[in-house]
Amino acid sequence: PPPRFMTPDPAAPSPSSLARHRQNWQRKVRRCITKVRQGSEDWCEAQSEGLRAANRLANDLVLLKAFLLQSQSAVGGLEKSGGGELSGLRDAAVEKLRRRARIEAREVERAHEKLGQCLEVLTAGARDLKVGDTLAPLDEAAVRRLRAEQSVYWTLTPNSYLKKVEGVVRCYEKEYEAKTTVLSFLNDTVDALQSENIVPNDDLEDKLKVQLVAWMLEPELDLVSLQDLEDTFALEKGLCKQY
Repeated sequence: PPPRFMTPDPAAPSPSSLARHRQNWQRKVRRCITKVRQGSEDWCEAQSEGLRAANRLANDLVLLKAFLLQSQSAVGGLEKSGGGELSGLRDAAVEKLRRRARIEAREVERAHEKLGQCLEVLTAGARDLKVGDTLAPLDEAAVRRLRAEQSVYWTLTPNSYLKKVEGVVRCYEKEYEAKTTVLSFLNDTVDALQSENIVPNDDLEDKLKVQLVAWMLEPELDLVSLQDLEDTFALEKGLCKQY
C-alpha cells in the first residue's frame, strides 16, 4: 500500500525514506518544544524580577513625592528636635531615594534584557522547524509535500507544528515590545526626577500605576496557545507510542 497521506507515483519516496523523514521531524519537534518550554519558564522568572524592581521603584517615588512636597517648616521642626543631629535629613532622604530609583530602574532593565534572551530561545525553537530537511535523496518538492502532509506523530504535520509555534512566538514578541515601552517610561521618569525642579505629582503616580499593571498582566501573551501547544504535543506523542 502507498505511504500514508501520499498519492502513489513512480517518483514517490521509498518507505524507508518516509520513515527517516518522520523520525527527523520528531527530533526537530522535540527540540523545538524543549526550547519553547525553557524560554517561557525563564520568561516568567524574569518578568517577576522586573515586577518586583518596578514595584520598589514606584514605592520610592511615592516617598520622594512626600518628602519633596512637605513644608520646610515641618521638616525643619523635625531636624531641630534632634538637637542638630538630624540636620539635613530632608536633603539626605531625597538624595537617597533618587539614588535608589536609579538602581531599581537598572534592575528593571536587567530583567528586560533577560526577557530578550528568553525571546531568543523561543525564536530558536521556531527556527528549528524552519530549517530545511537535509535527508537525501528526497528532492525539494517531496520535502515540501511531506512538510504539509506527513504526520510527525499522529495527525499534526510539520507545518501544523510550525504554525502553532509561530503563534506563540508572535505573542511573546508583542509582549516584549510592550515591556520595552514600560521600561522606557520608567527610565524617562527616573531621569527627570534627578532634577531639583521636578516633583512627582498625582498624574505621574497614575501613569506609573498603569505601567506597572501593564507589566504585571502581560496583555499580549496568549497563554492558552502555549498550553495548547504543550497539550497537543503530549497527546500526539502519547498516541504514537500507544498505537
